Amino acid sequence: MKDAERIISSSEFCNIASVCEDGAPWNTPVFFVSDKEKNIYWWSSRKAVHSKNVLRDGRVFITILDKKATQKDGRAVYIQGRAKVLEDEAAITKASELYNRRSTFVKLTKDITSGKAPTRIFKATPENVWLNAEGKEGEYYIDVRKKIS
Repeated sequence: MKDAERIISSSEFCNIASVCEDGAPWNTPVFFVSDKEKNIYWWSSRKAVHSKNVLRDGRVFITILDKKATQKDGRAVYIQGRAKVLEDEAAITKASELYNRRSTFVKLTKDITSGKAPTRIFKATPENVWLNAEGKEGEYYIDVRKKIS
């Protein structure tokens, strides 16, 4: 669990795979922040493909690569979960505070995350979390997933 927490807390970008209307996958890299429960928060335009997908079907799969990893010891966190747009003012405020502690590009305010603004804060709640690990199949190395929650 500590490896997953370290990877999540030290990474600034994750890839979010969402489900298109025709069932096709859509993968998007986003700047993100997280809370103690490993919920993932990001800020995006409501018109972005991944945002439209989340608004229609909240299923997401998120990968977060250990940015310090080498090719030999690459580690990543895999998160299967449900995502939604934040609409509750208290939730928006909490997520904005988390985001603003880390972001050097833009500071989120109520004016750009609600009302007529074209952007929103999204939250993904984990349902299953894995880390990759080394495995063997006979004499061959294989990459496996180790479920951690």
